[in-house]
Amino acid sequence: MAEGACLHLMLDDDLEEIYHARYMEEQAQRAGLRTKLVCGVAGLCWGTASDSNTRVVVDSDGEEVRFVWKTWAWETVFDEYAAQQQ
Repeated sequence: MAEGACLHLMLDDDLEEIYHARYMEEQAQRAGLRTKLVCGVAGLCWGTASDSNTRVVVDSDGEEVRFVWKTWAWETVFDEYAAQQQ
């Protein structure tokens, strides 16, 4: 990971997932990483990369999502995001 980059920890609103994500967040922070928790995909949207005109996914603060830890399958992420866009 690039210095100063953020690790986005994605989780559902589920007690077990929250527990796992909080644990991973603590360990990542101990390793010196900056983290943000993202519950579901509600705060994610398309944006533009800061160094080009490339479309990227950004979080609710407008920060590019480049590095992700998640408990669910990528298909779940994409399906949930697609359903939200309809």
